[in-house]
Amino acid sequence: KVGLKETDLELFGWLNFHTIPFKVILTKSDRINRSGQEKQISSLISMLKLFKRSQIILFSAKTNRGREELLADILLKLEENATPTVSSS
Repeated sequence: KVGLKETDLELFGWLNFHTIPFKVILTKSDRINRSGQEKQISSLISMLKLFKRSQIILFSAKTNRGREELLADILLKLEENATPTVSSS
């Protein structure tokens, strides 16, 4: 079924309460038409404003939609959290 579930909202609330940053990845974006996607995104953005979040990535493994954006985001987070190595001299 398309759309948010109660458990999704609970997770958003928990992450927000613990100040854990998150982004929403809408999977299986190939299964819904363009107007349906726009409705889902509009509804989701309204909901995410409660949690001071707004970034959404549409993703489809079938069509590779959103793949590059998601991988770039993951790499950026890994680089941000990488600890510099100390060389011994």
